[in-house]
Amino acid sequence: IATNEGISVAYAEKLLHRLAKFGLAESVRGVKGGFRLTRGPEAMTVGDAVRALGSFLTHAAICQRYTGDESHCVHNKNCGLRPVWSTVNYHVQKLFDSLPLAILLQGERDSRQQIMEIAPLAFAAPRPPITKAPKGVFS
Repeated sequence: IATNEGISVAYAEKLLHRLAKFGLAESVRGVKGGFRLTRGPEAMTVGDAVRALGSFLTHAAICQRYTGDESHCVHNKNCGLRPVWSTVNYHVQKLFDSLPLAILLQGERDSRQQIMEIAPLAFAAPRPPITKAPKGVFS
């Protein structure tokens, strides 16, 4: 795995231990030991792996990291961008939760085609109506 992915063996082991901690992989002892998935890759999602290996970027993390010249965001109480990041994060999670892990085992062209077929289904939730901007905001 390390060689195929261009990462160190130590880092690959760290990732596999995280997957095992979340029940997605298990270690196998013996001469031909190592790690294996606890279920087939078609029964796990990309979202499962992202959560096990780190997490999704949230609006809170973005707001804490990109504060401009201040120690905290000056729009902490009334931020127009927070709903944008929250919506993007929601849809990314929804898409990742609809993608089987097996999709990553295919070539780029095949996986792109499958993702494009799955994506509209992941985003099919009804959307709230767009409200008009307050007067003077964009005029």
